[in-house]
Amino acid sequence: MVATIHLLHGLPGCGKTRFAQRLAADRRGVHLNHDEWVVRLFGARPTTAQIETVREPIHDMLWTTLTRIVAAGSDVVLDFGFWTRLERDAARARVRAAGASPLLYTFNCSPALAWERVERRNSLALADALHIDEQAFMQFVERIEPPTPDEAPILVRD
Repeated sequence: MVATIHLLHGLPGCGKTRFAQRLAADRRGVHLNHDEWVVRLFGARPTTAQIETVREPIHDMLWTTLTRIVAAGSDVVLDFGFWTRLERDAARARVRAAGASPLLYTFNCSPALAWERVERRNSLALADALHIDEQAFMQFVERIEPPTPDEAPILVRD
């Protein structure tokens, strides 16, 4: 049986991580999240320089881990955001090269609602959640590209 890699597209605060945790549990798969490792290394409020220092090594480590999980026959939920078409195309190519099948999910969540949730999460000062300020969030909003119909995204309604 071919493993499925679930690619989650959406802004911070749109419910990706909560959905990823449930999906991984339901599929007996593994949830991989870049931000989790940043928080483990630097805490909830890393500097931009710290994030940039570890972005690629963490990314490479997670893809290596994914390849091992796929070889063991399990599904993986990639909670990365996949904001651009280029990132999604590259991810689908890597997934297929690993011998798995990609599925793309996109979240029905407005930027205003996502920011409201991020603000609430920030106010809780959770030790395991990456703090995101409004300036960074607005940069993410400007960068995100919605999936197109040819990507066959599965719409997740929150």
